[in-house]
Amino acid sequence: MSTRYPPVRGDVSFLRDPDLPGLEIRTSRYDAAAFPKHTHPGYSVGFVEAGGSRVFLRGRMGRLQRGAAVLIHPEEVHACNPEPGSSWAYRMFYIDRDFMAALAASVSESDGPVVEPVFAQVAVDDARLVADLRALHEAVAREASVLVKETLALSCIAGLLSRHAGGPEGPGSKARPESRTVRLAQEWLHAHWADTVRLADLANATNRSEYAVLRAFQRATGLTPHAYQVQLRMAKAREMLAAGRSIAEVAAETGHTDQSHFTNVFRAHAGATPGQYQRGC
Repeated sequence: MSTRYPPVRGDVSFLRDPDLPGLEIRTSRYDAAAFPKHTHPGYSVGFVEAGGSRVFLRGRMGRLQRGAAVLIHPEEVHACNPEPGSSWAYRMFYIDRDFMAALAASVSESDGPVVEPVFAQVAVDDARLVADLRALHEAVAREASVLVKETLALSCIAGLLSRHAGGPEGPGSKARPESRTVRLAQEWLHAHWADTVRLADLANATNRSEYAVLRAFQRATGLTPHAYQVQLRMAKAREMLAAGRSIAEVAAETGHTDQSHFTNVFRAHAGATPGQYQRGC
């Protein structure tokens, strides 16, 4: 059965900057629920500009109010939508894992292996972080000098890590899917992200029963294998759209039967049409 995706009511824009290649900035306002549970391949750090939101994260529902900052790890299942009957506006900074690691290494000045930062809290009341993020966004928008943008990016990350990050075994550590079954299933999905995949394929790849791999996968990631594959396809789609590929080409290469279906799926996961996203890149 096909999935029905409700229309998205709101405004959204995206900013990318070649001087900060691991960063994407999103400005959004929505008047109705727009997002199912989903993940992002990198970090998501942002703040609420107006209104309030219901947020699903780490297996529970919570609320975000104006001025709150939100910190979401890579591949962490979440969904943020406005309170019923109201609207909300936010700015979100999507930070690639490699870019975050490079910034974290620069901040720590460590020669040892870089540990991905983890955050103990989902929502934080940090006016300084919000001000730093706003300044970075405005610098990118006005095409400030490279030095200004790099300085602001480092300042944001330094403050974020010093005030909110824990160690790999600290309270901010999130459970990671380390079991062999899940790891092998994820490797198969990454290798076959554009293909039609059956549970039998994952069972063969992991040497487990179909039910066993499905149960282990959902327990570890919070997503079904199909939902995980959709996330991979949408991440690839964003990369291709940002590179200037045509929407029709991207639809075909990400395994969608037609451009209309691709547009509906992309809009459900990005909160914007492929055309809106590409115009902001």
